[in-house]
Amino acid sequence: MENYEKRLEGGGCHDEKPYCLFTGAALECAPCKKNSERKDIMLQWRELRAYERESWYRDKLRRDFPADELKPRAMIEKLIGQGRYHCYGFFDEAGHPAAYAYTMECEEYVLLDYLAVEPDARGQGIGSQVLPLLGEIIGDRTMLIEAENPACARSLPDRDTRQA
Repeated sequence: MENYEKRLEGGGCHDEKPYCLFTGAALECAPCKKNSERKDIMLQWRELRAYERESWYRDKLRRDFPADELKPRAMIEKLIGQGRYHCYGFFDEAGHPAAYAYTMECEEYVLLDYLAVEPDARGQGIGSQVLPLLGEIIGDRTMLIEAENPACARSLPDRDTRQA
């Protein structure tokens, strides 16, 4: 697959103030506040190589997702061998990892299995820019996204991770 570049534009993501779906209370959107002050970032993406998938699973997925939510690495590699699973890395202008996304192809849709932004890159709108890039990667197929609700976190550190 060819590398793809997209300019990350500054600015907020909401016309209205976001609100809690459960309580209706207005929420402060920290990413919008940070986005208005950030610089443009050029992201590049590519599928991860086998040796990268091994280290990223060990160092990044285990850091970013609870153990009980991780697929075994052997299963991911098997699905990759079948052409049904893809691991994408998103990199900044200097070539440093900024985010990653793992997707699984199903018959009529693509499941966004894992999406995370590197801790030092969070709050800069990177994740918001990865989604349109993924849309271009998967084309006309529907993307199924499962998102974690910070209010349902099992602990304060889990809540903080979900909010980051």
